[in-house]
Amino acid sequence: MVERMCVQPPTLSKMLDRMEKAGLVMRTPDAEDSRISRVYLTEQGRQIEHTVRDVWHDLEQRIVESLGVEERVLLRRLLLQVHENLTRSA
Repeated sequence: MVERMCVQPPTLSKMLDRMEKAGLVMRTPDAEDSRISRVYLTEQGRQIEHTVRDVWHDLEQRIVESLGVEERVLLRRLLLQVHENLTRSA
């Protein structure tokens, strides 16, 4: 998961600690590998999931609202290149 999120394990651990304290997620040990924790949304986490998705969607729309199709395609290509550069260096 840390690779997909492009964060260091301690950063992810702190994020999960805060979310767990807020009652949004719960961690349970994996039945087969004690080094692994499974993370699940709690009922409280599920209740705000749609709100968070809606806010994220609205933000994405605001970011590109004045861009034409070609500009959006170019922006996507450039952001993918930036992502590749950052992940290659790490």
